[in-house]
Amino acid sequence: MDSSDDARMTFDKVKSEVDAQRPFVLSLWGGGMPIGGDRPYGDHSVACVGYHDYTEDWVSIHDTWDTQIHNVVYGNWWGAMATWVRP
Repeated sequence: MDSSDDARMTFDKVKSEVDAQRPFVLSLWGGGMPIGGDRPYGDHSVACVGYHDYTEDWVSIHDTWDTQIHNVVYGNWWGAMATWVRP
């Protein structure tokens, strides 16, 4: 396995990875409130498993706090880094 980090992840890159069925680790610094959530993510790593490109761009994530998929507005964080893993 090989991995690489990307601190300049674009929403287009999120879409291409998800569309290729390659979920990735998204490490958030100062992560904001998920849509419909009750607490911000803060500094937390999650699995990015999907996206929505409506009026606002959202990333769909799975974290270890529960078993649901949550959505966060893309860019609703102080900083973020994607970790891509390849076989």
